[in-house]
Amino acid sequence: WLYDVLPRLEICQKVMKLEMIDYFLMPNLRKKFQEDTLKELNFPKQKLLSSEKFRHIQANELIITDHPYVLTKDAHIDSQNIPRWIIEWLKEKFLLNSKPLQKEYPKNIYIDRINANYSETSFRTLINDNEIKNFLIKKNFTLVRLHDLDFVDQVQYFNNADYIIGLHGAGFANLSFCKSDSKVIEFRTEGTGKMYENLAKLNHLKFSSIICKPISHDYAKQSGHIEISLNTLEQKIQDVEKN
Repeated sequence: WLYDVLPRLEICQKVMKLEMIDYFLMPNLRKKFQEDTLKELNFPKQKLLSSEKFRHIQANELIITDHPYVLTKDAHIDSQNIPRWIIEWLKEKFLLNSKPLQKEYPKNIYIDRINANYSETSFRTLINDNEIKNFLIKKNFTLVRLHDLDFVDQVQYFNNADYIIGLHGAGFANLSFCKSDSKVIEFRTEGTGKMYENLAKLNHLKFSSIICKPISHDYAKQSGHIEISLNTLEQKIQDVEKN
């Protein structure tokens, strides 16, 4: 949504005023973060159409953009090379133009995926999640369930965090809102790819990953159930601190 869909609005805006467009056909509008982001962009609800609901449309003029970054036949590879302009655009729209919320945010956060999107958590899990949580809580990390937060709140959590740790997932899309030199550790499988690693580098973050071979459900590049050794995590935290 942040990198595939919303940037198309900026592409379109380069050639015409968005106010002149009667309707915007979206992939779907079921998620709260979709509603939140479009509200932040000041899009009138009456102009938004879900392609799940409107399967057929008729128009005098239809405007279609290219994909913002998938330019070859391999979307997995292309997704690992998000262009810088998208990151800068997201920051401008959702960080620089937003009003800071009057609340304190934790400096160290662990992305807690419990009760997150079922299709994602059922095929990609951390087997010893509770053990990792207890270990990090003792190191003054706060467990954050991003799926329970408003999008504006998610932006502020990442922007105020000095340290972010978590299992590979959509939550890391918020790395674009981090301050430079924030530290990030991503747990991932061997075949996951470097989408978030490259995103972190573009944002000048101190990124590292713990890469594991899936113990089960190793049937897709980003899927599989993995286990993280506490000793490995301890060493990784120390290494990141030194960099």
